[in-house]
Amino acid sequence: MAVYVAATLAITLLEIVLHEAGAAVLGRMATTAFVMAAVLALMAEAAFLSQQGSMAALVVVMVVLLFIVEAILGGALLKCGVLPGLGGR
Repeated sequence: MAVYVAATLAITLLEIVLHEAGAAVLGRMATTAFVMAAVLALMAEAAFLSQQGSMAALVVVMVVLLFIVEAILGGALLKCGVLPGLGGR
């Protein structure tokens, strides 16, 4: 469970870098969506550990939300130019 907290802190630090590089809105969107996914992950883990039943729907929503976060962060990194161009540029 601590990995979600550590990852949230890392995403928050990346949001600060993106804000300074000019992609403030995308960084804030990704951070908010990641926090939502982390809360869903913690809820699904807690339900699994307490054996309350199947949490498949929460896990599916969490995974989809994390893919969206990854796409937003990728777009933000490409937009602000923090990383060097990849893919034949």
